Amino acid sequence: MSSANRYLWLSGLSLCYMLVIYRLCSIPSSNPPPILAEDKFELNKLCLKSFVEAFKHIQPEVVFLADFCGAREEEMIQQVVPFKYSFIPTNIGINETCLLQYEMANKTEHDIILFQECDYLYRPETGKTVLEGIQSLGLVSPYDNLNFYLDPSIHSEDVKLKLVGDQHWRSVERVTMTFGIKSIIFKENYETFKKYGYLDNDVWHTLRANGHQMWTPIPSLATHMVKDFMAPGIKWEELWK
Repeated sequence: MSSANRYLWLSGLSLCYMLVIYRLCSIPSSNPPPILAEDKFELNKLCLKSFVEAFKHIQPEVVFLADFCGAREEEMIQQVVPFKYSFIPTNIGINETCLLQYEMANKTEHDIILFQECDYLYRPETGKTVLEGIQSLGLVSPYDNLNFYLDPSIHSEDVKLKLVGDQHWRSVERVTMTFGIKSIIFKENYETFKKYGYLDNDVWHTLRANGHQMWTPIPSLATHMVKDFMAPGIKWEELWK
């Protein structure tokens, strides 16, 4: 992204309450999904449609950082997304797009920010619950990772629970880089995010040491589309039939 394009994006920011920075990539993940492993475009489309269905009552503003994407992905977004959005093509890779989204988030006037990876499948109409979680807890992920229950060497079994509305949230030590955060918390910890980029383990341990606990929902509101680590307790296949 050129300096000129970055300035134009920042100068066009609105006062919309929630900003989503959606990192879209055409390159297949090294962690195979349960379906569409050979068709990243269709996987992206499926996940984007689920995101729109989840957040249709929130109407967030969305910035698509479209890494190694082109006209096909841009046309797909035009067809699927009813929200106000920007499409920013890049060819810089995972860590650089991570750093770019942090730069944007540090300069936005939105109160709530959702950093969204493109291989997440959402349950319908769960955006309001995600937003309420961020507002109440400050830092959340929409994903109840199966690995929380499989590997105590990484994920502590010493768990706290909180109830926000009708949704239970549990404390965790680390998650992926899809997460929602209050803008004020992000800006207070901007240098930490810049330092670690996409290295999730270091980011979340540092933020927790600084007093910012990460929370995830039970049951899950979304799942990372990784075949061996789908969020438990939800029949995800019913959402893609």
